[in-house]
Amino acid sequence: MLDEFLQMCYTDNGHGNGHAIPSQLAKFWNDVMNGGFTPEDNIFHKMKFLAIALISTNRKNISHVIDNYYDTAQQYAQMSPWQLHQEGKSLGSFSAGWSKLKKLRYLHDWTIPLDFNRINFYPYIFDIEGRSLILTLAVLRYQLDNNALPQTLHQLKEAGYISSIPIDPFSGKEIVYKLIDEGFTLYSFGSDFDDDGGKVESDKMGKPKMWATENGDVVFWPVGNAQK
Repeated sequence: MLDEFLQMCYTDNGHGNGHAIPSQLAKFWNDVMNGGFTPEDNIFHKMKFLAIALISTNRKNISHVIDNYYDTAQQYAQMSPWQLHQEGKSLGSFSAGWSKLKKLRYLHDWTIPLDFNRINFYPYIFDIEGRSLILTLAVLRYQLDNNALPQTLHQLKEAGYISSIPIDPFSGKEIVYKLIDEGFTLYSFGSDFDDDGGKVESDKMGKPKMWATENGDVVFWPVGNAQK
């Protein structure tokens, strides 16, 4: 989207010093950022984007910031969510030291999409979900073979049912396995990065929903507690 922003909203004089185009800024805001209006609606919107174009920096500077942002995103993608949390690294803080004027000149709200943080989490989410499924099947198979649940995941590993114990990318520790009255529970710390004792994440309506909030753990088992 960032490259699209440059191509669509800036002129190119061959030297990188192109300037912002008011009408294209308005179109980009409306079409891509869901601005919710038609640029031709009234004079106010035309003047607004004319002012934004006059204040904004040139194409070369915007391009440089975008390149730095992509490079940082690539570096962070190699780190687990827990590592990023521990080191206090976030794409949301990419421009934390910028003044209000600089943010305005670099069209901060448009060119720095903070959802990249969430995108970087997805591979780790998919990985731990797959590993937790294999782990759950191994526990159930152990129970079927031995008429009892393993006391720990290390016992499960020693018995040869798994080759390794998954590391939760949201805690940096082994995924949580506990025996409970109903059998056992298996969960990740989730995106709040702390152990809530197996309390299930829920949405604003109080319905269980995995990876949706930061008010509990991501429970893989019992399955009835883990809804998408």
